[in-house]
Amino acid sequence: MNTRCDEEPKRKRLKQSSIEESFKRHRSSFKSKTSLHLADKNQRLLSQIMHQSVSSPSEDELRKKRALLADAAEKRRESASNTAVTSATSTASSDMVLEGGSKDGLSDNDNPLRDEFDDSPLLFPDTPPQAPSSEEILQHFVTGGAPLSSLNIVPVCSLQLPPLVPQPDHTVLVRASLNCNFAEPPKPSYKNYRKLVWYSSTMIHNKDNNITIMWDMPVNTDRTITANRPDIIVNDSVNSTCKLIDMTDAILKYNARYSKRWNFEALHSYFNEMLDTSAREEFFEQTLPAMVTLALRLPILCTQAIPLLKQQQNHSLTISQEQAACLLANAFFCTFPRRNSHKHSEYSLFPDINFNRLFQGGKGGTNSVKTEKLRALLHYFRRITREMPTGTLTFQRQAVKSTGCPVWESCSATFGKLHVSSKGTIEDNGAGFLQVDFANKYIGGGVIGEGCVQEEIRFLICSELILSRLFIERLDANECIIITGAERYSDYVGYAHTFKWAGNHVDQTTRDSWGRRNTKIVAIDAHVFRCYTDQLEAGLLKRELNKAFCGFHSDQKYLPAIATGNWGCGAFGGDPRLKGLIQMMASAACSRDLVYFTFGDVGLADDLLDIHSFITERKLTVGDVWKMIQRYGKEIRAASSVTVKLYVFMRQLQDQYECDTDHEQSEDKQEQCEATLSYILEPDSDSYKDNTP
Repeated sequence: MNTRCDEEPKRKRLKQSSIEESFKRHRSSFKSKTSLHLADKNQRLLSQIMHQSVSSPSEDELRKKRALLADAAEKRRESASNTAVTSATSTASSDMVLEGGSKDGLSDNDNPLRDEFDDSPLLFPDTPPQAPSSEEILQHFVTGGAPLSSLNIVPVCSLQLPPLVPQPDHTVLVRASLNCNFAEPPKPSYKNYRKLVWYSSTMIHNKDNNITIMWDMPVNTDRTITANRPDIIVNDSVNSTCKLIDMTDAILKYNARYSKRWNFEALHSYFNEMLDTSAREEFFEQTLPAMVTLALRLPILCTQAIPLLKQQQNHSLTISQEQAACLLANAFFCTFPRRNSHKHSEYSLFPDINFNRLFQGGKGGTNSVKTEKLRALLHYFRRITREMPTGTLTFQRQAVKSTGCPVWESCSATFGKLHVSSKGTIEDNGAGFLQVDFANKYIGGGVIGEGCVQEEIRFLICSELILSRLFIERLDANECIIITGAERYSDYVGYAHTFKWAGNHVDQTTRDSWGRRNTKIVAIDAHVFRCYTDQLEAGLLKRELNKAFCGFHSDQKYLPAIATGNWGCGAFGGDPRLKGLIQMMASAACSRDLVYFTFGDVGLADDLLDIHSFITERKLTVGDVWKMIQRYGKEIRAASSVTVKLYVFMRQLQDQYECDTDHEQSEDKQEQCEATLSYILEPDSDSYKDNTP
């Protein structure tokens, strides 16, 4: 009896599966027949065209051929669209603009369903090929959100600057120009040395040691350079090869302890293999002597001690571009002592500044990226030795205490404007905004080493930024560096191992009353994550929010928008959708708008626009979003894998909350209505008695 009962469901399942298999076979055979029929038809059309093209074509025949071929291509597209399995896509937000392609990221030329043949005019030898239209040249990208013209921008939103004078928290190494005349480089702050004692290899402040140990060249008591200083280069060399050897030998003379460890393979490869004879001669006969002269002017240009911007100290430093060029020339010649090793040094928490790592070749030979770095940096020196820039720069270290950061779970700030684009870069399209540097905690990262991603590229094309490595200590979790006035000297293409120097760049950015370019860059370092779920842990999530808040925070009014992108999402392992949301939250807490570049990621651009529209339409606060992310983190860590994406989870959670709220409100209204009716209709109530005639 039980056996029959068990066999009955089995028979039904077998019957059902056989029906499904039969249906699948019929459907597949129908599709194959249809596709074969269409293919045969297209082949016949094509063979007909090719057969007709054997005879000498006239104008009418050519028109017929084009018409037949266009008809064949159109029928292929129709058949492909009918047989292809299409998936439903989410509707783009109303403020999103798609340019250069379709919503799914495929233009006509990118369609994988295209046949081997198309209706290109190249099939007709007597028809000249048509130039591609601007729409065909333009790659697919997405841009949307608030128009850029509606966002605050520098210098339109800038307040008038106070006079440039030293303050307790601001060291100024130049004399301010009273009439804002920047025809010449500003003079040093003092004509004579002030509060300095010179030794054989150090420059020390009289009061404390909180200064930069700068030079490895002795000076006399009258503050002039002695004749027995190490020569940077021997000027009577016969040719450029000998001059290059003389230069490297001179560098090793005052770095003798590293003579067996340093090599200059990358530098030799650049000059001997990448440059032609005329370019080498120009460098060794013009640029290099000018660099030597500039480096040796250090005691004349820097007449005041340069402070070290140490951890947890809010301090600023303003210098001239000429002073920066002098210091960078010394970095090129590796003259800064006690900066070549982090062991047993008072500079163990500072990045390196001497260029020796850039000159070295690796085990696999010369790194091609180092060659391109040398192109960019030597182009900078060529520019400034021919025409010295006349402006200033300000380096500011900013620390925000934990008490100054918002309590994120109760933050009532609402989200501001957002502009998102999958095309463009921060440095090219973020003019006038606060531009984010995806920094390493040792500022500059691997700019004079192997690294070549966002921060390193920015430091190469704006070479004055490298100087920050001289005096900025490693960043703490609640700190950022703000650099104002850095000039851009180079263009580039590529990224990481594809990076290439692309020539000279003329910076047209205006200057403020201090002589700084109206370019402000904020360096914030992200935490390194090895696992996706780690970045959802409450403590690390708060660390990233506080770091972004520190970089975006300012006590001034009318702040410009923030230009940023996938901060901490490369080698640091961050998720771009979470990092995008974190930066939205931090900018909202600082009452600033956000401009986000996704660097070609169209899907990310769509998602950021959609989630921002969702948040603003539902009028969610920063605290609401924080709680959602916290809830999502708990769900993900409890599960064995990521089953629901963050943005989808947020939508589902909010919809569930609104549904529950509506249900509770309807129940409350029903109870209130029933209580009112019972009160009115109850015969024993006082109101009933009072109203009884």
